[in-house]
Amino acid sequence: MDTGTMNDNYTYYKGYEIDDEIILSVPDTGFPTLHLWDGFFRDIFRDPPLDGKGWSGFTRDMHQCEGAFDWHEQTLIPNPKEYLDDILQYKDKKFQFSKTPEVYPLIVELLTYAVENGKAVMIDFG
Repeated sequence: MDTGTMNDNYTYYKGYEIDDEIILSVPDTGFPTLHLWDGFFRDIFRDPPLDGKGWSGFTRDMHQCEGAFDWHEQTLIPNPKEYLDDILQYKDKKFQFSKTPEVYPLIVELLTYAVENGKAVMIDFG
């Protein structure tokens, strides 16, 4: 879905238009919408922890085909704190792609903004 606003950030999807796109936004705010090549997203969440504590957030959704990754449809994430806590466990990870370290803080920033402002996050697939 192309939201078409001036606040859309396509930097990390340009050049990957033939591949899958993940779109993260904080609806009804001026916060920039992120359009990401799904390879960067998968790079962050690949090799999840296997400590037996269970998965949450995007790790659970991706690896168990639940939530946002159940049908790859637009999904509202009402509890972004769970997703923020989840992504923060990957902060020291060595990523496969050279630009993933640039994408990671953008997702963290979006989730942090949503948590601090009591907003939900929308994930969509282009």
